Amino acid sequence: QDNAQAIIVGSQSTKSDIETHLGVGPERIRVVPYGVSPSYHPIPDSASVARQIAGLGLEPGRYILHVGTIEPRKNLVRLVQAYARMREELNERSVKLALVGALGWQSAPVLKTIELFGLEKEVVMTGPVPADVLPALYNGAAVMVYPSLYEGFGLPPLEAMACGTPVVSSNVSSIPEVVGDAGLLVD
Repeated sequence: QDNAQAIIVGSQSTKSDIETHLGVGPERIRVVPYGVSPSYHPIPDSASVARQIAGLGLEPGRYILHVGTIEPRKNLVRLVQAYARMREELNERSVKLALVGALGWQSAPVLKTIELFGLEKEVVMTGPVPADVLPALYNGAAVMVYPSLYEGFGLPPLEAMACGTPVVSSNVSSIPEVVGDAGLLVD
């Protein structure tokens, strides 16, 4: 950090973190927000979307989507709890929860929460998926939910919005910068 003339970061939130925790002056930090690949866009061919996600056990409009590594900062125990509550309070049994991403460190509590609520058949854990399948997953989702506790940027909400998918996301760290007023931000 001492030899760098400039540090490029993806969000104002990360810039503030670097200033605070590393003592780098704000004049040396440049914010250049990330963008998404052109492959993330609305797909008008709903039959194509249905074909691409069918192998994952999902149907268009019948799942809530989360994309990201299964780890504590993603707040997925809370997401599974909220999903279980939604199923009970709204008597909504036909919508699945799709968790797309690799198992990360300390993922066991998420798996235990799914088991605790008896949601093994309703929560679809795809693991990592090929990059060319992600746009279809976003397009087929009823909503993309991103309750992360901390992000340096938070690319999945931006990818979802580029596909025209509604986003519900946490209101912490960089996520409000990414989502702006285009999604629903929650505590």
